[in-house]
Amino acid sequence: MAKPAFEVTKLECDAFDTRVVERQIVAGRVTRKDLQKHLAGLPDEADNAEEIIVGIGDEVEADEADTEAEGDDA
Repeated sequence: MAKPAFEVTKLECDAFDTRVVERQIVAGRVTRKDLQKHLAGLPDEADNAEEIIVGIGDEVEADEADTEAEGDDA
């Protein structure tokens, strides 16, 4: 039998990952003060954001038509 291409020896978890941070706080590994300090140190990436519109079926087609019409005015 062939050896797997990789081995997972330990799953790494970022203590401030939004999916697990509450669990880390309850377990005492992270304090709310640590979390606030971490969040305050994050860079503001708002200028790198791009707005997307998500819809279902006819909604998407109507939104695309509206966006194209708006582009014609420019």
